[in-house]
Amino acid sequence: NPNVLFVIAGSGDMEAKIIEKAAELEIANKVVFTGFLTGKDVDKMYNLADLYVMPSVSEPFGITPLEALSNNTPVLISKQSGVSEVLHHALKVDFWDVNQMANKILAVLQYPELYHNLKVNGKKEVIRFNWQIPALKCIDLYKDLIEFHKIVGFNDFPPGYNKPKYITDIPFFNRYPGYHHMCAFWFRNIYFQPRILVGNVTFLMRLDTDSI
Repeated sequence: NPNVLFVIAGSGDMEAKIIEKAAELEIANKVVFTGFLTGKDVDKMYNLADLYVMPSVSEPFGITPLEALSNNTPVLISKQSGVSEVLHHALKVDFWDVNQMANKILAVLQYPELYHNLKVNGKKEVIRFNWQIPALKCIDLYKDLIEFHKIVGFNDFPPGYNKPKYITDIPFFNRYPGYHHMCAFWFRNIYFQPRILVGNVTFLMRLDTDSI
């Protein structure tokens, strides 16, 4: 398709190689490198695009497809990205299958109905990804941790838990009473009761080597 224009936004250690590759393939006039973008420029770029492509080899999650969908831009993502597990109204392809990737890019550009469906349904889907929800969960977690500290304190255990005698024999107890008391408590329960439920939150604690 002679009307296709690729826009590569961002920067990184492979930027120079990609620019050289575009020149080598004689498609430099079809590829625009914007460099690193921030703020409103990012939204403008999404709005200008007919399709956002994230062909990541590995991506723990990948928030940029959500940004694209929020700007009414359909997305094509690699199956190896974490976000592919939660997005349904998105085109997906293995990162190594460049032929399939090219076919899907052209399909979005050639078939208005496909473009429209991805755009509308993707926008509806991304609405449920609300930062307020995980933020409120974090706040609730901190509140529960504070309450848990009030219950446990440094000298008492929650109801139903007996103080192990050997806690008072820990060499560092007198020097660091609170810290090592808590570590000893978790050391005892990591085997017998590794999870403690306070409210609706389950707590786990990592043991430090100097606590054993």
